[in-house]
Amino acid sequence: DVAANGTFSGEMTLFLLGDGEAGKTSVFRALRSPLDVADPIKEDHRTVGIDIDVWVPRQDLDLQFRVMDLAGQAVYESTHQFFLQRRAVYLLVW
Repeated sequence: DVAANGTFSGEMTLFLLGDGEAGKTSVFRALRSPLDVADPIKEDHRTVGIDIDVWVPRQDLDLQFRVMDLAGQAVYESTHQFFLQRRAVYLLVW
C-alpha cells in the first residue's frame, strides 16, 4: 500500500487524445523540444494506431512519462478502449 509505506513511483502514463489532425503529435514534439516548438508533420507521417514513446521532462527530477499518442481518425477510435487506464494523465488536444 503506497499510503502505508510511502513508496514513490516516478513513472506515469500520458495519453494524448483528440481528433485526427488536432495536433497531438505536434504537442508532444514541442514538449520534448528545448525550444518548445514542433516541425510540421507531413501527411504520410501521421500517427497510425498508436505511437508509444518515453519522455523525461527534466533530468534532475525522478519523473518519466510513457507517452501513448493515440491516432485520432474515426477508424481507430474503437481501439482506444484497450489502451486506457485509470492511473494516468490525459491530455486532450482540440
